[in-house]
Amino acid sequence: MLNRNVVNIIGAGVAGIEAALFLAGHDIKVHIFDNGKMYREDKIKKRLTISEEMYTKLLTKELSLLGSPLAKKIDEFEKSGAKCLDQLLVSYGLKMINDNENIEVFEASVKTVNPMELTLIASGPYTEDALYNHLIEKYGTLKCVQALPIYPIIEDIDEAYLYHKEDNTYLLAISEEEYGVFVKEVVKQAVDERKSSENFKIQQNTIEDLALHNKDNLRSYAMKPQIMDGLKPYATLVLKRVEYGFEVQHLSSDLPQIRQYKIFSTLKALQHFKFVKVAGVCKGKFINPVYTTTPFCQSRQEENVFFAGGILGLDGSINGIASGMWTAMNILKRIENKKMIKVPIGCAFGKFIQNLTGESSTKTRPIIGYDEIIKIDADENLEEFVKVSFDKSLYALEQFKEEYKNGKYV
Repeated sequence: MLNRNVVNIIGAGVAGIEAALFLAGHDIKVHIFDNGKMYREDKIKKRLTISEEMYTKLLTKELSLLGSPLAKKIDEFEKSGAKCLDQLLVSYGLKMINDNENIEVFEASVKTVNPMELTLIASGPYTEDALYNHLIEKYGTLKCVQALPIYPIIEDIDEAYLYHKEDNTYLLAISEEEYGVFVKEVVKQAVDERKSSENFKIQQNTIEDLALHNKDNLRSYAMKPQIMDGLKPYATLVLKRVEYGFEVQHLSSDLPQIRQYKIFSTLKALQHFKFVKVAGVCKGKFINPVYTTTPFCQSRQEENVFFAGGILGLDGSINGIASGMWTAMNILKRIENKKMIKVPIGCAFGKFIQNLTGESSTKTRPIIGYDEIIKIDADENLEEFVKVSFDKSLYALEQFKEEYKNGKYV
């Protein structure tokens, strides 16, 4: 029989804290379990692109309107010039938790989850081995991964070689000869890196991993041939136009930048290209929400288990806060034995949930594609754009709040 009296939250990062404060604010007893190791990394504030900055500001305003205590503190911390925003938010959140009589914190490790207890797993990418192995047993190794791909962004490519497929998607046809040279260079650079660096390890599903196993692997997966104007090339590179160039889809690598440059330079269209962002691999412990959770961040296999934050492959304070709030909203409905809530349409919060849960995407990545959520031209005024976008979001958010409290979900 389901225990509806207490919600267990594993992890005291921004997602876990946000969820705990939301539930406690609705008179739900919360037990937080954190061993002090899951979430204690210093994070230096990085330079944001225009889309990232606009998205962060807009989602922060929306979550503040919805009542997020952590979102309300972001502006204050950012104006102070704080570099480690995540840590400041966690410190502030822990103080609020310690002052809340509905929340109790235990410094302890959790190895397994009781399916008859409501549990939110917000343990981040540094989940302990015992708990992660428990998740692997539940979902399998294909849905629990220890590395997520970061695709490279490049500029100064010869666009005459590109075929415009649709929207922001472009295709680059690759001949059999070009493909062969490309694969040989991948193998060469991977072998050379292994010889020169004893710490280098081949990461699963990177271009070096695929090429070293079989020369046709890249062509069967990341560079699969696609028809262009009735013709089918030997291999195809898929590129997506983004804010500062083209993001190369499906190709990730853990090789150093100079080696990646030598590999991509073998292609005629990329002979003079530059990296805006090199390919990479985000290492940690993750589950893929598209395949393991429902649109409510609820486990597909155990209806009393929910997920939020970095373990879903999310990066950034605001994404953690948003996922913590969304999951807590649905846990509350589970406690009340009422319908789960639908994604609010017409706002950044709703689009974030759609991207996270797979309703508008086919994969999860360490950083959600901001350009997929919100589009902004480089010459637009940021503050004005945020204001106009937020004004448009207001109706959807107010309607969502009303429905959540008094309407169709009651």
